[in-house]
Amino acid sequence: QGNGTAPMAPEPFTLLWQRSILQTLRNAVRETQRELTRAGRTGAIDADAADDADLLRQRADELLERFDRLRHVKFDAKRIRVHGDLHLGQILWTGQDVVFIDVEGEPGAPMAQRTIKRSPLADVAGLIRSWDYAGRMAVHTAIERGRIGDGDREQVKVWRRRWTQRMETALVDAYFAGVDGAGLIPTDDADRRLLLDIYVLVKALYEVRYELSNRPAWASWPLAAVSEMFPPPVTK
Repeated sequence: QGNGTAPMAPEPFTLLWQRSILQTLRNAVRETQRELTRAGRTGAIDADAADDADLLRQRADELLERFDRLRHVKFDAKRIRVHGDLHLGQILWTGQDVVFIDVEGEPGAPMAQRTIKRSPLADVAGLIRSWDYAGRMAVHTAIERGRIGDGDREQVKVWRRRWTQRMETALVDAYFAGVDGAGLIPTDDADRRLLLDIYVLVKALYEVRYELSNRPAWASWPLAAVSEMFPPPVTK
């Protein structure tokens, strides 16, 4: 447990730390916008991703405004050492128990960055994004193998979204219940969700950049997740 200064000891949130999270988000948005612009010039963005790419390029400020509360209100939460690269492939079932592997953090990040203490919600966000990918991959594979006909695709996509939402709800509810009283995450429900959402967004933006560089046809998957986090348009 330590005194708050040991390498593994929890440390309280500060406004300075919260503002650094916002700056991380801004940097991720700008970098992703640049990558989308490059991809647009080379024709690497397919039709499925075009509208979502335009949304992020043109209305990113609206998305950033969602998280402005982090700048002004200190959350009652703590930072700890986290896994840092948690997804479903890092969780193994032995037949008797669950084992987490590859706990060294994001492989491409320098060691100093991997050891930075973060909210444990960063790992929850990684699992949320992993569930989304799992659902999309299942549908993608079934379509490629001819198991889903053209006339059924839209309905299957609706079912996939419902499944993903249910898995996310089950995960988040169970996690919140499991850490209740530990002081690791905000006690206010809205603040919990806001903090989780910012980590989900940063992860999804990273995925957009990764896919554009490695599998451009899949960039529509995380781009869709980013678009879903935009506030609804204001009606007059």
